[in-house]
Amino acid sequence: MFYKEPDFNHKLETRHHAFNAVGQGFLVTNENVAGYAEHMGQDLTDARVLSVCSSGDHAFTFYGAGAKHVDTFDVNYTQKLIYELKNTMIRKLPYYEFMAFFYGKNNFFNRKIITPIWNEFSDSLKLYLEVFYSTNVATARRMFVYGRAINNPGVPYINSKNQYDLIGAKLPARISFMHNDLETLPQQLTEKYDLVVLSNIFDYMYLDAPSTQAALMKFYDNILMPITKHNLNSGGKIAFEYLWGTRACNRPDFFGEWKKYESAFNETMAKSGAKMNTVEIPARIENASSAVTAHILVLEKQR
Repeated sequence: MFYKEPDFNHKLETRHHAFNAVGQGFLVTNENVAGYAEHMGQDLTDARVLSVCSSGDHAFTFYGAGAKHVDTFDVNYTQKLIYELKNTMIRKLPYYEFMAFFYGKNNFFNRKIITPIWNEFSDSLKLYLEVFYSTNVATARRMFVYGRAINNPGVPYINSKNQYDLIGAKLPARISFMHNDLETLPQQLTEKYDLVVLSNIFDYMYLDAPSTQAALMKFYDNILMPITKHNLNSGGKIAFEYLWGTRACNRPDFFGEWKKYESAFNETMAKSGAKMNTVEIPARIENASSAVTAHILVLEKQR
């Protein structure tokens, strides 16, 4: 239903992906997004950031941490609409109405809450919401991955009215979004960034590689190296894989293989101006029965 939108990337439909060009959307991330800013040693004051769009929570968190501008991308076009919806609500509506809309048992996507700002929405977002409201809530929830908004202490603005108000004052009215997959993203980028965040997209790439080492090398050659060379400022970092614990989807004994790759890369590529690193952060996962350490795999462009 969004195929005629000028920023809809029709080329994505002809390539194989784990995710569709239009599909179920994430309403909230399940990553500890605050952990990026808190544990990576990256000052985001006035920084330029490139991030996976997902639900918009990465962008909101980075703006709250001081970023000057955040560009987003996603293979799923509906993520742009969720990002726009939340962006507009955060800027225009009070915290308690936002929380009631996404988390209220009896007010989930209550149309009355967004009626006062309806005319602020793009035609695409209006159409997306009309699809939701054209059927019963139980069926409409299938538009989303979890069917609801999950509680995540790692997203500051949903856990604090002060953070919500702070971010609302910083958000731009016009969001920046590229409808693109990661495989071809490096060829589309024209700006330079201080931080690039790729979430866990690597989990779904190069699964046909003969080994984890081969997949990591291909990922570096095709994605990390060109972004580092052309689009990363000196001292900038790429957070290129988020791990819940030490596990990567569909890659047995991934963390052990990664540590071997990290060590070999830093020994052989020392003169390249790039260094690999592993950052530990506390994982904040809804309903987690015990504390889990998450890991972010990082490439840093040396000064």
